[in-house]
Amino acid sequence: MDLTISIGEPWDFKGPDGRNKMKGKVIFEVNNRAVIFKSTKKQKFIEGKGNLFLCLARYVGDDLVCFNNKKEKFYSGTFGAGLLKDDADYKNKTKEQLEKESKYVFIGSFGYR
Repeated sequence: MDLTISIGEPWDFKGPDGRNKMKGKVIFEVNNRAVIFKSTKKQKFIEGKGNLFLCLARYVGDDLVCFNNKKEKFYSGTFGAGLLKDDADYKNKTKEQLEKESKYVFIGSFGYR
């Protein structure tokens, strides 16, 4: 499922997909509150460059992995995102391990293309 992230912080973010947006896909669900997002293009931040992000739900009680009344999955919510190394072994690590390996780079929310 193709997604577009709306980036709220940094407020002046400008990447290859335009101002305050980033396109890509959720490629792995760590749990309902944490997902791995891969952008279609490499993104550049002060903290580094890459296209693999650990997205963590920003508010207590909110999930990023959601289901509608027809039991169809979708992604929604506001999150903090940490840049991961391109070769991060995200499938075999806990959320806590991934948090330690990531560099916090933006606050965003999910939308659909």
